Amino acid sequence: MSLNVDIYFSKTSGEIKDNQALSLANAPRLNNFLTRLTKEQAKIMDIDAPGYLDQIDKRGLIKPT
Repeated sequence: MSLNVDIYFSKTSGEIKDNQALSLANAPRLNNFLTRLTKEQAKIMDIDAPGYLDQIDKRGLIKPT
């Protein structure tokens, strides 16, 4: 599966850099989905946007501060 979206990240590389409000609304949903996948032995293998690596960990997206 591949997702090509910025709605989950608090800082983006797009025109609008501060995406915190959208991230706070959407990141928990994606994290819940990723948690369910990892319980089924799935794992995050790659991210196709190196600029976001500081915003994820093995469980999914790091909650914005």
